[in-house]
Amino acid sequence: MQASYTNSGSLVALRTESESLVQPTAARSIVFLLAHPRDELLFAPIIHDAKREGRRLTLVYLTAPVPMENVVVERDLRGATLLGELGIDLETEVIDIGSGLGVACGRLCNNLLAVHTALRAAVEGMLPIEQIYVHAWEGGSVDHDSAHALALGLAAALQRESIVLQVPFMRASHRACFPTLFLAPLAENGPVAFYPLTWQERFWWMRLSARYPNTKCLPAANRTALLGCAAIKPGVPIQSASAARLRRRPMQGQLRYERLGRGRFETMLPLIDAFWHAISGPERGHAEN
Repeated sequence: MQASYTNSGSLVALRTESESLVQPTAARSIVFLLAHPRDELLFAPIIHDAKREGRRLTLVYLTAPVPMENVVVERDLRGATLLGELGIDLETEVIDIGSGLGVACGRLCNNLLAVHTALRAAVEGMLPIEQIYVHAWEGGSVDHDSAHALALGLAAALQRESIVLQVPFMRASHRACFPTLFLAPLAENGPVAFYPLTWQERFWWMRLSARYPNTKCLPAANRTALLGCAAIKPGVPIQSASAARLRRRPMQGQLRYERLGRGRFETMLPLIDAFWHAISGPERGHAEN
């Protein structure tokens, strides 16, 4: 796999700070903020490359595993963990903030400040941070959107918003025949770049996915649809992120988590506003508002 991007429209937003945003240096850290255990599957090709190329990286879980789950997922027939197949050292490259704080799945938006504080402390040993990968602001999951807010909060604390890169996972569709779209970037989130994958790399991603146990967020049907979309796209879609978007609905119409009865944007917005004012001060509000 190659750590480069192919163009899809203008990539100015991804390159305004420096070319190092596109090609990180080994001396700097890459952080993956994951709303749930197992969400690393979405970023697996990028994680795999980063490890192969000797990058410093850390996976941060922001909510605790649901009952009967564990961050260390089922072992394959050869006795290696799936995280191990990605090259992840569970002792040095995984931080489970969610379990440490007891943040339940679906409740991340109610614990933003506490998680932010723990995250700030956790990244002290990772500086300087080159990139922060996180779920896209797309209304697919309350926890995913909350993780997005936390990524921008961390970047604001580091005074480097441009290091946040969002990857779309799943969102609502306006078509009744396809109620959920996967790997579908929102135009509202700006220009799109693709982390390119060969056909061999896509098959590797599919095989890895097939061995992941079902979860509430990623049941077998969703996983199959995700990888089906991955097979026909040029790579993993990536967009830059902006704090100004946090005050706006991710998309027009009903969001996926609203459709499923798992929350409402109007309920979530005051929690994000309160978090942002707590970390930046009322005189600043959202960074780009």
